[in-house]
Amino acid sequence: MSDIKLERRVDSDVLHATLKAALDDQFLGISTAADDVLIVHLAEDAGPAARTIAQTLVAAHDVNSLPPRPPAKTLEQRLAEIEARLTALENAPRS
Repeated sequence: MSDIKLERRVDSDVLHATLKAALDDQFLGISTAADDVLIVHLAEDAGPAARTIAQTLVAAHDVNSLPPRPPAKTLEQRLAEIEARLTALENAPRS
């Protein structure tokens, strides 16, 4: 495995999808550490072109320009959804 270590605040889900789309099997994943340290993991056989693409995409990734994510559902909301689904299944006609 070959790593690229950068200091950058990112949306890891969006950046992961972007790098995977561009690099396919040469991209293995990303890790984050304290103080906004980002590590991009590339396959051992990823060449200089893949490293350049990864560095370019990370540099272009602007977390502040991304659309806001919807707020996470509360536990109560999730339980209410599950209960509603169970009720619907219980009341569904049986074949």
